[in-house]
Amino acid sequence: MTGPRSAHPVPLAVVEHGVEHGTGPLVVLLHELAEDHRAWDPVVDRLEGRARVLTVDLRGHGASPAGDGYDVEDHVADLRAVLAARDADAQPPLLVGHGYGAFVAMDYATWFPTAGVVDVDQHLLWSGSDALVRALPAEPAADDVERVLLYPSGYGPLGEDEQARLRALRRADPQVLAGMWQPLRERDPVSLRAWAEQVVAVMPGTPVLCVLGADPGRTYVSWLREHARATRIEGWSGGHYPHLVDPDRFVARLLTLLALP
Repeated sequence: MTGPRSAHPVPLAVVEHGVEHGTGPLVVLLHELAEDHRAWDPVVDRLEGRARVLTVDLRGHGASPAGDGYDVEDHVADLRAVLAARDADAQPPLLVGHGYGAFVAMDYATWFPTAGVVDVDQHLLWSGSDALVRALPAEPAADDVERVLLYPSGYGPLGEDEQARLRALRRADPQVLAGMWQPLRERDPVSLRAWAEQVVAVMPGTPVLCVLGADPGRTYVSWLREHARATRIEGWSGGHYPHLVDPDRFVARLLTLLALP
């Protein structure tokens, strides 16, 4: 299985946490657009000692170098290089993606074995956000990016200190943002839907959990269950960051997926 192409895979910056000597299940945490691995800190703190945890910076984010392309397949190819070096097929990882990171996690699971995928508050049909993205200026400021990331869930009950922490680490690199959003902006509704159906067509038997901070509507729920049949959808009323509003509950949910006490 060769997987998605990437002309020049990027060596991602990776931080390894957790159980020593390589034991325990592998959990990979993928951050939202314009953020980096540090966004996951409250979750990592609670997972350490229970699992091996990898946090990565997607290409063009955090300490990872820029790339020559930024579509979802480029990110998947980078992630594959990271996980293949750790023999991830022998012990498939649980992939957890927040926002844009959920696209990467889902698409990876269409190509390679995983223990499951967790989508944290990403509408995988991209509806709603597409109009906002098209309205962005050529060089969006951090406030413009935040407006798109938080639609429609908002920060919800996330504390002010945590909101400030996320704003402080958020970076709006115009070239990276344009590269990641351009493929989604340029697709017409029919091709965008076909692309979304391909992204969610995970390998048979792969469990998928969607933790959503806003009601996606019956149409979306029906679509997702049709194209990713082993999907469970949970509404947490936690805004765009339900995993940070209640990290104890979130980590407990991950441990359940991993069949850990």
